[in-house]
Amino acid sequence: MKKICVVSGTRADYGLLYWTMKEIQKSTELKLQVIATCMHLDSKFGETWKNFQADGFPIDKKLSLGELLDSRSSVIDQVSTGLKGFFEAFNELKPDLILILGDRYDVMNPGATISGNVTIGDGNLLGTGSTILQNLSISNNNIIGGNGLLSKNVLNDKVMIGVPCKELIKVGN
Repeated sequence: MKKICVVSGTRADYGLLYWTMKEIQKSTELKLQVIATCMHLDSKFGETWKNFQADGFPIDKKLSLGELLDSRSSVIDQVSTGLKGFFEAFNELKPDLILILGDRYDVMNPGATISGNVTIGDGNLLGTGSTILQNLSISNNNIIGGNGLLSKNVLNDKVMIGVPCKELIKVGN
């Protein structure tokens, strides 16, 4: 059974994810996991994590990122708290796929958190929406294009793009 972990931080993304979550929950081949974070846990926004339970979705993890302020230092604190928290949550839940929807810094955390035995060297740039399959290694000084799907190890100094990623050019020396 494949585990699909849905990460939701706002009422807006929950509304869009709801029907997908229902289909995952109905499947005999999939197991739904839920992480509620950010605005869902804040009383100023109505503690909307309760909506998950009311809709029949058990919450596997509630992950607070701290006080939700838009100041630069607060955002940095939230991102660092989130990186550690999502890393620990994903290592515990061991999802096969993580479903994230959003456009704020708070959803940057689960996307940037690496689980699944992925090794990333120094000086790499990973484009927005890039996916790295489990048990892969990316050496040093590579660029993985946005929305790329990396399905094999990458040696030094390459630009990789596409689905699946292919070498566009070797850079460096």
